[in-house]
Amino acid sequence: MIKLEKGVISASMVERMSRRWEIKMLRTLIAVLIPSLVMSPQAMSQSFEQFERTSQFERAMAVVDQIRGRKKLQCLISVGNRPLCECLSTRLPFTLHISNYVSIANQDKGTADYGQLSAADRQTVDQCVADNH
Repeated sequence: MIKLEKGVISASMVERMSRRWEIKMLRTLIAVLIPSLVMSPQAMSQSFEQFERTSQFERAMAVVDQIRGRKKLQCLISVGNRPLCECLSTRLPFTLHISNYVSIANQDKGTADYGQLSAADRQTVDQCVADNH
C-alpha cells in the first residue's frame, strides 16, 4: 500500500490505473496506425515521392549554402572586407566564380567579369560595394 496525504492507494488500484493507462496508449497507437494501413498504395507512393523531393531539395540547398560559405571565405581571404563578402555571397548567384567576387570587390568595373553580369547583378554589386566601402 502507498500512503498519500488524502488516503491510501492499494496495489490493486495501482494495477488498475496502470492497466487503464496501457489501454489508453494502445488505443492512441491504433488510432495513429490504422489510417496509415488503409492508405491506398497510390497515396503512399505520392507521399514517399513528395518526401524524396523534399529531401533532395534540402540536400541541394545545403550544397548551395556550402558553396556560398566557401566563396565568402575565399572573398574574405582575398579582400579582407567581411561585410562586403557577406553581401556578395548572399545576394549574387551562387554559380558566379570566386574570381568574379575578387575583381568586383576591388571595384574593377572595367573587367569582363563585371560586364558579363546581368543588369540586376550589377546593381546588386554596386549596392554591396557602396554599402560596405
